[in-house]
Amino acid sequence: MLGDELNVMFKDAADPTAVEAYAKRQGAFDLSAEELAKSDQVEATLEAMYLMAASDGEVAPEELHQLSASLRAMLEPFEAEGSALYGLPLLRLDRQLSVFAEALEAQGHEARLASVAQRLTTEDSRCLAFCMAAGVALVDDFVASGEADAIERFAAAFQLSADESQHLLREVHERMSGA
Repeated sequence: MLGDELNVMFKDAADPTAVEAYAKRQGAFDLSAEELAKSDQVEATLEAMYLMAASDGEVAPEELHQLSASLRAMLEPFEAEGSALYGLPLLRLDRQLSVFAEALEAQGHEARLASVAQRLTTEDSRCLAFCMAAGVALVDDFVASGEADAIERFAAAFQLSADESQHLLREVHERMSGA
């Protein structure tokens, strides 16, 4: 898995009503416009993580397995605290990752990043998605040059200033390193 701290960060920062809306969407429930927007934000956060994993040009099978396990671990606490509804995204997670892969292949990294940024309509959602994607890059405590470039592109796409992105990166690094 990508790291327990990443899972804790998501649980601590994610809006439970947004996770519930995402779960409802996976179950094909009717959603209000507000719920649909919140669901889009959760999905965009998950896709941001996928895009960071793919920032070196591919997502190796081992990376995909690790990312899938981590996304499951991030969503499971919401299932444990809520109704069975929260289990729906877990059942459909592999399909969701396939959708991300197909969209990336068809549209390219920059177009998908722009789509993610467009769905992150609040400052909190942009910060959470940036932190979660940065966590994917920082998980092995080494940021490759492709990942560093991707972090900069994510910050720009999410309209984060250099100071904001550096502050968030330090925060993520401290949490993941246990400092």
